[in-house]
Amino acid sequence: MCDFKTEYTKIQFSWTKGESYSDLYSLIAKWTLKWKENAYLQSKVKDEIEDLLKRMDFESIQEIVEDFIFGERYLKLRTAVLAAKV
Repeated sequence: MCDFKTEYTKIQFSWTKGESYSDLYSLIAKWTLKWKENAYLQSKVKDEIEDLLKRMDFESIQEIVEDFIFGERYLKLRTAVLAAKV
């Protein structure tokens, strides 16, 4: 499995385990900063990654976490990550 996909799946699993919003936000921030330059993600979801990074400066942690985990705003991001081949 792709490293970014593995790490993404861990974030999703952390959500199902009931991790706090602040812990999930930290995982999301680390994931986004680490993988923002990945060629696959840049070709598929560059705009979504840039939007996520911009929002981290001014929106609430809860809004960002919920959008990342299950919101319509990042559906394309989730789809691209989960569709990535090994």
